[in-house]
Amino acid sequence: MVNMFLDQQLNDDESRQMLHQAQGNPEFQRVLRTEQNFRDLIKKNVVQRPDATSRLLANIKSKISDPGSR
Repeated sequence: MVNMFLDQQLNDDESRQMLHQAQGNPEFQRVLRTEQNFRDLIKKNVVQRPDATSRLLANIKSKISDPGSR
């Protein structure tokens, strides 16, 4: 649901619920912030490269999301 929120795929009510949930939950705020920071990193450093494929981007994200796979 975090990804859907950040991708703006939720309707207005669902978005409001997500924001309300985040207000009183520091852990949830951290998850949102971490995911947004990751997306910003990818946009700035990988997506702008013409040779970066969607497969490469998915591989990078999976490695970051699963630190045990390194």
